[in-house]
Amino acid sequence: MSPQPRTRRPHRAARNRPAQVRACIRRRRTAAAYAKEIVLDARTEPPPRHHANGSAPAEYPVGPAERTRQAESGVGPGVPLGRQVRHPYLNGKSAAYATLDILRAAHGIDPGAGATALVYGGSQGGHAALWTAHYADEYAPDVDLKGVVANAPAVGFEWMPALFAQQNAMATPYAGMLLLINGASAADPAVKPAELLTPDALAAADRVWTESCIVGDTVLPPAEDILRPGVDLGPLNAALKGSAGNEVTTKVPVLLPQGGNDVLSSLNQALARQLCDKGVNLEFKYYADQGHTISDDPLDDAIALMDARRFGTPVAASCVF
Repeated sequence: MSPQPRTRRPHRAARNRPAQVRACIRRRRTAAAYAKEIVLDARTEPPPRHHANGSAPAEYPVGPAERTRQAESGVGPGVPLGRQVRHPYLNGKSAAYATLDILRAAHGIDPGAGATALVYGGSQGGHAALWTAHYADEYAPDVDLKGVVANAPAVGFEWMPALFAQQNAMATPYAGMLLLINGASAADPAVKPAELLTPDALAAADRVWTESCIVGDTVLPPAEDILRPGVDLGPLNAALKGSAGNEVTTKVPVLLPQGGNDVLSSLNQALARQLCDKGVNLEFKYYADQGHTISDDPLDDAIALMDARRFGTPVAASCVF
């Protein structure tokens, strides 16, 4: 009788994680695997084998200037993510550079990967997709970016500091506010969290970065205790406005799907109009029965657009609503 394969038990730390955290990590791993499948989909030969330690046999070739940028910004291949690095959350330039670096790295790992690139992202990833289109020609002219799908991109975050300062009813003890402040400070030294946040909020901001996933706002102070009284929001507002979606300009075709059952619905309809007015070749797809995460038919529409770009279907310069 042949021996039965051993069932691998999860590490003790993994078994002790809360169910919500385990589910979040599973989603991350699934998304990473799907992204790898898309990037390598057009390869013409099998990918090279990895070394026993899991490292790739070929390193993504970058020059000294690029390595300096990665070390300073904490973004790029080979830069560890974790408690030591606070990435520039929702910073358009950082998100675009990192995404384009991923596409370049795919060719460093697998020279048989196809030359044509497409980017799909949702929510924070939708914001990254828009900015990837914005910076593609400037930062990575070697990447043949044919189109992007920005599903329900993050929008309106540049207004959050003012809402908290005014104690507006729309301001809630939301972890995203703390992420925005620390993320902006990672990209712009003029943004200083210690000068903006109350002691309790500053401590909560530090805790946010140590969590595996944001699973709730129970440890956050009340909204009225987030910002210091009379604080100067000028540097923070400028940093966030510079990464708002309506600052994007691009010649890359954009599909912006948006669900009607999403709090961002009206904001993203307005964003789509603003981008069209700037000359962006954009198609806005509205799905009344969908929420923040689209599925089924909307995903089929996104795949159809990506296939059309891959196979060179001509694109008319226009906006479609």
